[in-house]
Amino acid sequence: MTPTPLLFFAPLPWDAAARQRPHHLARLLARRGFAVFYVEPASDAEGYSPEPGLIVVGDGTALHRRRLARWLASVPLGDVMRRAFGAVSGDDPLNLSRDSAVVQAVDHRLGLTPPGIVLIELPHHAPMALRLQRQGWTLVYDRLDPSSASADIGPFSARYDEQLYARAEIVTVTTESLNRGRHGLKRPATVIPNGVDLARFQRRKQLAVIPRSLPAGRPIAGYVGTLGPWFDWERVIGLARSNPAWNIVLVGPGRIPKEVVAVQNLHLLGPRSYEALPEFVQHFRVGLIPFKGRDITGVDPVKAYEYLACGVPVLSVPFPALEGVPGVTLTAASWNGWLDELGHRRFPDDAVQTYLKQRDWGVLSDRLAAALAHPEPQPPLSVVIPTYNGRAHLERCLWSMARQTLKELEVIVVDDRSSDDTVSFCAQCYPQFRLLRSAENVGFARAANAGIRAARSPFIALLNNDTEMAPDWAENVLVPFQDPRIGSVASFLCQMQRPSRVDRAGDGYSAVGGAFNRLHNQVDPTDPPRFEEVFGASAAAAVYRRAALVEVGLLDESFEAYYEDVDLAWRLQLAGWPCVLHHGARGLHLGSASYQKGGERFVRFSARNAETVYWSALPPALLAKHLPGHVAFLVLQSVHRLVSGELGPYLRGKLEVLRSIPSLLQHRQERQALRTIPASEIERLIEKRWFRQLVRQLIDRHS
Repeated sequence: MTPTPLLFFAPLPWDAAARQRPHHLARLLARRGFAVFYVEPASDAEGYSPEPGLIVVGDGTALHRRRLARWLASVPLGDVMRRAFGAVSGDDPLNLSRDSAVVQAVDHRLGLTPPGIVLIELPHHAPMALRLQRQGWTLVYDRLDPSSASADIGPFSARYDEQLYARAEIVTVTTESLNRGRHGLKRPATVIPNGVDLARFQRRKQLAVIPRSLPAGRPIAGYVGTLGPWFDWERVIGLARSNPAWNIVLVGPGRIPKEVVAVQNLHLLGPRSYEALPEFVQHFRVGLIPFKGRDITGVDPVKAYEYLACGVPVLSVPFPALEGVPGVTLTAASWNGWLDELGHRRFPDDAVQTYLKQRDWGVLSDRLAAALAHPEPQPPLSVVIPTYNGRAHLERCLWSMARQTLKELEVIVVDDRSSDDTVSFCAQCYPQFRLLRSAENVGFARAANAGIRAARSPFIALLNNDTEMAPDWAENVLVPFQDPRIGSVASFLCQMQRPSRVDRAGDGYSAVGGAFNRLHNQVDPTDPPRFEEVFGASAAAAVYRRAALVEVGLLDESFEAYYEDVDLAWRLQLAGWPCVLHHGARGLHLGSASYQKGGERFVRFSARNAETVYWSALPPALLAKHLPGHVAFLVLQSVHRLVSGELGPYLRGKLEVLRSIPSLLQHRQERQALRTIPASEIERLIEKRWFRQLVRQLIDRHS
C-alpha cells in the first residue's frame, strides 16, 4: 500500500541546533506510516533522508530571492504593488511558491503524485499550500504560538495566517486561546499542545558528570532557549542581583545587552546542541521562563516540560497553558525570594510523572495522526435563526427545518430576550435543536453573530424566523459550494401571502448607493437558470462559507439594525468571495416579523447605514464615477421622505454619518484593506442604470 504523502512546511531547518515541535512531529509521523517530506524554509535542498520514511527538501526561496530581485528591477512600481497584493490572496505571479519542485520530489520518491496532505506551520508558505489545496491536497494548519519561529516573517504574515486558519480542512492549535480568527470567530480545531521527549530528558539519573562550562559552588537557576525579543532581561538581571548566593545560567543563542557584563553571578553559556541539553538542565535547582510581551498568552513553552522531565521545578511568568501544571510556579510579580523557596521545596515527582506521560511527543503525535486520518465530524450545515418575540412565526420555520431531507442538520435558535413563550416552545417542541438565550435584547446583528460563533459546520446559514423553507432547501443551497471560490449563496424566496410573487432573489446594489431586493414583487419565473451570480445574499435566507467569514468578519454590530447583510456582502465581494443565487434553494418569506421595519427608527438607521456602506465599500474609482448619481438619489429620496412625512429621521440618519467621520474613515480603511479584485470586477455586479434604480428604491422601502 502506497503511504500517504505529507508535505510538512516547517519554520525551522531539519538540522537546526534546537529540536522543536516540527522536528518531533515530522519524525514520529514518518514512523506512523506517512511519507513525510519535511520542507525547509529558505533552502534549495534537493532531498535527502535523515531517517526512514522522512525526506528533507528545500522550499526553493533562496533561488526565488534572486529571481524576485531581477523581476523588481524590470517592472513599474504600480505593477509591483498590484502583484504583491495579489500574492496575498493566493495568487503567485512570480511562481515564488515553486510548488512544482516540491511535488516533483514527491513524484520522484513515490513514483506518482497523488493528492496527499499538506501541513503548514509557516504562514509565508500560504500561496503554495493554497495552490496545492486547489489541486486536491488536504490542507492542515498547525497554528503555532506568537513566540515561535513562524512569527514576524514579513508584512503579510497576519493576512496569510488568517487565510490558512479560514481555509484549512483541519486546524490544530497548541492552546485553545489560539483557536480564534481576527474577528473572534472560532472553528473546529484539535488542541495538540507542546510536549517533551521523555526518553531523552529523563536520562538525568545516568548523567552524573557536570559539564565544565557550568559554574560551580552555588545552586543554579537556569534557562535554556533562544534569547529573543520576548526574553525579559530586566527581570533576569534583577533576579541575579537580588540573589548573590545563586548562579543564574542562560543556555542559548541571542543578543546580549551590555548590562549583563557587570553582573558577576549571571553566566551566558551560548548555544548547545539539543542532545546536550539534559546534561545542563539536570543540574539546575530551578528552571526559569522569563518571557515578556502581550503576545505570550497563547504560548505553550516546551522548556517547562523539559525542566520538569529532569526533576527541576519551574518558575515562570503566567501562561494559561501552564496553569495547574504540577511543579510549576507562575507569578508576574517580582521573583525575589522565590529561588530559595523553590530550591528547598519538595518536588512533586509522582504528580509530575503522571502529567508528563500525556505530554510525551509520542502520545501527541498519535493524537495528530488520528486527527489527520479521522477529522472530527461536523454537521453539513448549521442554520442560525435569530428571533425576538417571534413565537407566532417560528413554528412554521422550525417545522420546515425538521422536515429537511439533509440529515444531521444543526439548527441553532438564538432568542434575543423574548417576552413571549419562544423559549418554552423550542424546548418542548424541538428539543433536537440548540437554543441560545441572550441575557438582554441585543438586536439582530449581535444575536446572529452569537449563533454563528456557536455553529460547528463549515457552512452557516442565516434564516429569518418568518421563513418557511422547502424540504430540499438545505441540500440544494450547499450545491454551489462545491466550487471552492464561492463565499455565499442566496436563497430564492417568494412571498408567503402570494407565493406566485417573488419576495427576493438575492440582494442587488446600485451605483447610486442603495441596496434592493432582486426581482421583488415580480412573477416567479417559470424557467430560470439553475445558478446565477448576484451581488449578495439577503440575511433573510443566506448561507456563508465559514472560511469566508473568518477572513472578512461577521455582521458589523455597529450598524445596530439594517444593512448589516449588505455590508457583509460588500466585504465578501471585495475579498474575492463571489455570491451565487440558487433558484432551486427555495422558501417563503413573510417579511420583518421579529425585527420590524417601518417607523422612525427604521428610517433613521437605514439612512445612516446606507450612507456608511456607500462611502466605506466603493473603491475610489467607482466613488468618483458614480458620485453624481448618488447626489441625485439623495435629493430625490429627500423629496420622497418629505412627502411621506419621514424627512426628519431621514436627515438625522444622514447627519449622524457626518458627525462620525473618524468612524467612517475607519470603516473604509478596514473594508478597502480586504480588496483583492480590481474595481472593474466589482462594477460588473452593481446596477449602473441608476435612474431606474432611483424609481425602484423610492418605491421599495428596503433602502
